[in-house]
Amino acid sequence: MRYWQVALLSLFFILTDVLAHSRDSLHINNYGIGDGLPDSTINAIAQDSLGFMWFGTDDGLVRYDGVKFKKYNATNGLNNRTNKVTQLFVDTNDNLWVTFDCSVHVLFADEQSFTYVHGFADINSINKSVNAIEQLSPDIVTVLTSQGAFLFNSNFIYNNPQFITSPTPLIDLVQINDTQYFIGNNEVYTLPANSNTFVTTDVAVLPDEVNITSALSFNNLLYIGTQMHGLLILDQYFNLIRELSPSSASQNIITHEHVSSLTIDNSQRLWVGLKSHGLVLLQANTLNKTFRFDPSDPHSITTNFINALYTSDNGDVWIGTDRGGINHFRASSEKLYHLKHSVLQDSPISGNDVTAIAVDKYQRGWLASNSDGISVYNPDTYVNIVINQQLAGLKVAKLHIENQYAWALDEVGITKIDVDTLKVVSTYTPVNSDLPAGNLMDWLSINNEQVLLSHQGNGISIFTLSDLSFTHYTVQNSQLPTNQFGQMININGQIWISSNVGVHLFDPEQHTFSHFLFTPEQNINSINHITSNSDKHIVLSSNNGVHVFDPLTKVFVPRNFPDELASMNIQATLVTEEGVHWSTLKNGLIEYQNNSRRFAWYTEADGLQGSEFNPGVAYKNIRGMYVFSGLNGITVLDPNALVKPDIKLQISEMKVLYQDGSEAFYSNIHHDSMIFDKAIDVIQIDLGDVNFSTHNSPQFEYFTQAGMTKFDDFKLVFSPKAGSSTINIVNPLTTFDNFIEPPVKLNIEHPIPWHSTPFGIIAIFITFMAAVYGAVTFRIRQVKRTANELAQLVEKRTDDLRRQTEISRLQAEKLALTVADKDSIFETISHELRTPLTLIQGPVQQLRHYKMEPEAQTMLNILVRNADRLNTLVKKVFELSISDKLPESTANAAMTDLSLVISQLGKIFTPYTEQRELTFRLPEFAPLKVTIPLYNLETILSNLLSNAVKYTQQGGEISIEVEADAHFVSVHIIDTGVGIAEHEIPLIFNRFYRSQSEHVDIQDGTGLGLAIVEQLVDKADGLIKVSSEVDIGTRFSVIFPNTLNQTYQPSNVDVDKPCILCIDDNEDILTYLENLFKHDYQVHTANSSIAGLTIAKDLLPDLIISDIMMPEMDGIEVLNALKSDHITNHIPVILLTAKSSQESRMEGLASAASDYINKPFEEEELRLKTRNIIAEQESIRRRYIESVSTVEPEYKFEEQMSASKFIHQLNNILLVHYNKPDFTVQDLANLSGMSDRQLLRRLKNETGIGASEFIRNFRLNIAADLLKAGKPASFAAYEAGFTSPSYFSTSFKKLFKITPKQFSKKQKLESIIAQNTEA
Repeated sequence: MRYWQVALLSLFFILTDVLAHSRDSLHINNYGIGDGLPDSTINAIAQDSLGFMWFGTDDGLVRYDGVKFKKYNATNGLNNRTNKVTQLFVDTNDNLWVTFDCSVHVLFADEQSFTYVHGFADINSINKSVNAIEQLSPDIVTVLTSQGAFLFNSNFIYNNPQFITSPTPLIDLVQINDTQYFIGNNEVYTLPANSNTFVTTDVAVLPDEVNITSALSFNNLLYIGTQMHGLLILDQYFNLIRELSPSSASQNIITHEHVSSLTIDNSQRLWVGLKSHGLVLLQANTLNKTFRFDPSDPHSITTNFINALYTSDNGDVWIGTDRGGINHFRASSEKLYHLKHSVLQDSPISGNDVTAIAVDKYQRGWLASNSDGISVYNPDTYVNIVINQQLAGLKVAKLHIENQYAWALDEVGITKIDVDTLKVVSTYTPVNSDLPAGNLMDWLSINNEQVLLSHQGNGISIFTLSDLSFTHYTVQNSQLPTNQFGQMININGQIWISSNVGVHLFDPEQHTFSHFLFTPEQNINSINHITSNSDKHIVLSSNNGVHVFDPLTKVFVPRNFPDELASMNIQATLVTEEGVHWSTLKNGLIEYQNNSRRFAWYTEADGLQGSEFNPGVAYKNIRGMYVFSGLNGITVLDPNALVKPDIKLQISEMKVLYQDGSEAFYSNIHHDSMIFDKAIDVIQIDLGDVNFSTHNSPQFEYFTQAGMTKFDDFKLVFSPKAGSSTINIVNPLTTFDNFIEPPVKLNIEHPIPWHSTPFGIIAIFITFMAAVYGAVTFRIRQVKRTANELAQLVEKRTDDLRRQTEISRLQAEKLALTVADKDSIFETISHELRTPLTLIQGPVQQLRHYKMEPEAQTMLNILVRNADRLNTLVKKVFELSISDKLPESTANAAMTDLSLVISQLGKIFTPYTEQRELTFRLPEFAPLKVTIPLYNLETILSNLLSNAVKYTQQGGEISIEVEADAHFVSVHIIDTGVGIAEHEIPLIFNRFYRSQSEHVDIQDGTGLGLAIVEQLVDKADGLIKVSSEVDIGTRFSVIFPNTLNQTYQPSNVDVDKPCILCIDDNEDILTYLENLFKHDYQVHTANSSIAGLTIAKDLLPDLIISDIMMPEMDGIEVLNALKSDHITNHIPVILLTAKSSQESRMEGLASAASDYINKPFEEEELRLKTRNIIAEQESIRRRYIESVSTVEPEYKFEEQMSASKFIHQLNNILLVHYNKPDFTVQDLANLSGMSDRQLLRRLKNETGIGASEFIRNFRLNIAADLLKAGKPASFAAYEAGFTSPSYFSTSFKKLFKITPKQFSKKQKLESIIAQNTEA
């Protein structure tokens, strides 16, 4: 038995997944095909002497310059039968070696294209497997294959390489001390100088069946990766190191690991890539960390299949994977620590969206997650306990922890938690305590007995702990300028409160406030976070940058921060003792300080939890670490250790455009001077960053002899001066993200064009003067000739003009006679029509006095109306004849009810539509007024309806639709007629135009109707639109201004009638009840209790009449179900039953029935009881309307609030949300647990008004209180939730019959009178 069988110690992989919150986790960025890779399988990695990273993939070679990827192919000299790259290497002469399955190519320094140096066609196919490329000596590069080594000598320009056969496949070449060793798959060899034979080195510790896959030497140690035996670590004498042991944390290890790749990072840690089980990291030859793919973590490795590892010059580690692209670990990201939620049980936080952070006496972290409760996390034991009772679904804004209790403030109230038991002790809400309002933001102790509470939108409260009482301060009852308050801070015993209008000093003795408001120039409307700096100044993170306030001088202190911060929405800020500011944003984290133009901008790629951070959440722990939270967890950083790497610019590509039109490309520039043999027009330079830092807002400057020029995006374009010129790329003098280290310099030389030499300039001048002399002489001769020609032409044109003038005069006289004839014809026709029309109207009017059949009477009425209209039209023809245009409307146009006009026209046109068997649909809606005379509106709609009837075939459909929004009232007349051809639509409004299309065969009509319609619509400041398709139909839309801001309210049924629902399983009873009530009420029926409950919840009737004895549920159960539902508990119910016992009657009344009637019942009794209940409801509605339309709203408003539990519930909701302009009916319905329709119906039942009017009245009452408190009208408008003072003034006057200004004056006058009376 060999020694290795006793002494062998292999490194194995930990099976357990690494949690995202573990301190072992690293932040990995990945690049895939979407980023520019040609393939997601990476076989080899190298970094050239310029600093660029090269990656060999299954589909070709690609270079990464820190900004973008560039693929190299046949145009760059890589003309191969296969694209699969197997190995990459950069030799000591800065040449890049690339091997494919069948060839070797080299990119020589300063060459722009690869050179083919060798092929494998003449070797056995197994020899094509290249395992490594290494530097054997300064002049020799060796390519190690499965059958031996190729030796390429630079003295022979790498042609005709020497091939030395090896006993076993060669895997790698390593150097220990001064000796180079060839590592075979199970042996180790040396190659003596000038020898063609490998010599085997005795390594007894290697197993007999070992299969070596990779090797690396470091600090005289040899690391050997194997296929089935994990990792072996040997000393310089090839002895196995016995001291190596796995970390004590590793419990579940698996044997026979396949090690695919090895690398040493700049911290002297060994990275071990495994073929199918991720990565292992060793520190001091001991297992330190293990990494595997985690689908829940976007910054874990992308796959467990590792092909290649490489450490770049800046210490970053690059991981090539199989089908997972490139994984990039930035060494700088290790200074950041990310804590996030995991689905596993030992997750440190209950949710990623952390809204509040605190630490208790046991040094446990308390983290409140939005809608996910509170996590209590022990960082030493990794144990986490979640508290979500009475907290789940609530957003905790503040955690305040004392010795024994923790206090959680959220949008509903306060939760008190025992720190020892982690149990909820009690809760305080506006419902179960004296807490005046929710939306709590911050907690600050005044003394041992009292606490100051800030509310978002609800003022300030003082919480007295001894008696659990609250004192509330708002705009309405104090001199506070706003109700929008945020975080608070105690500085030197002074309590400062932030708000949307400024900072406020609270006097704990007098309970008064002093206000220091923002200026308009500061443009601040929200404060996200408040903290202090080492000068004891208040640092405010706002929607418009960071502002500093001195609490001693009580003024804002000017700060010279970078300009970009002035308009940023700063979420939170912490300041070091040295004055370095760390601020979170909606898109990252920035580091900056006063009087410095430099700032560093960190993003998710730098290791942050994400790009977006939460407002107001920032914490400094006892170790001086800064903690910020975002949507993906929390980020922990050491402000004294975290430094963002500087940008290291390198010229990546250069495109040169020559003055002769040709161009050249350069992408492998190793020198800072370039000489060109042709004159250059323009040069475009693409830069890379070989420090591979992140670039959030990089800005650069380059300067030449012509001066300084700024640029960004790593691309610049310039024209070099002829001869010799130099370009320098440096830091800008203004704000920038990263330093450039070092600056980039490039010298360019190209020929001076001949025309720039002294001889060329003289030659050009002489040639120019000669050309000018010749041109002037030629021009003089040309002008003389042209002048003669023009004189002749003017004379001829003058004669032509005289003749044309005479012709025009004669045509004008003839046209005037024609127009006069037309007017005379119109006048004659209108006069002649009046006599027969009079003979029609007279007898028709007499016929109306005779009795006749209803059908005949209807036809006679139609005849009368149309005769009247014909008479009016004759008058209009006469007016048209004398003015040639329609009559102008009056200055103050009349208001016409659109619903009335459409209703009347419906009656007129219905017989015609019935005669033609057309479906005619009319809307029924509440009055809707438009600014247009009645006759004009009738003319417009009757013309359009007439055309619709005329051009719609039998069996078609005509409909009128009406809609209204805040600006317009629209009427749409739609038919399914023959349609209008597209080319005819622009012509149909011309006078006398008749369609010439073949599909239109209507012969009657004059072509005046639509012309009149267009003019009338234009007079009303309206608009008419038309859309049509041939054989499909036509849609005319007439749009009027909505000057009264009306809404469209359909009324398919008589909305003025109360609604009754009858529930009985007997269809005959239902029919009887429907006939009994149908003339006075809207009647709906349900033949089962289940159907009745469904209809009641949807319809919300004014009254329900229900039988008691029914299957499924009896009437008592239906009644209980109605009363237990907050949507239907207001509906009165009359119970009908055949049970006549007193017990049954008492049972019904005890269940809150409005009345109880025995069968058989008296019809009149049921009518009277129904009428009385409905009348009582109408009385309640009238009282409500009266309560909100008084000029003393504060008293009636309280009466209104006590009207019912439902109204009280709505008022409580509005007390929280009234000042939000975007709070809608939909929001009110959602918060009250109803649909929009249910809310509207119930409000109509209880108040007689709609939901929008209810919200508006509530806001108007709030505004009235503010006006009484002496606030300006504009302030009251905005504070009450109105966005327009003018609309507020109009609404106020409409409700209270007095303007806000008059109301304020009245209040002041009454106050003066009261004071004088008291005096």
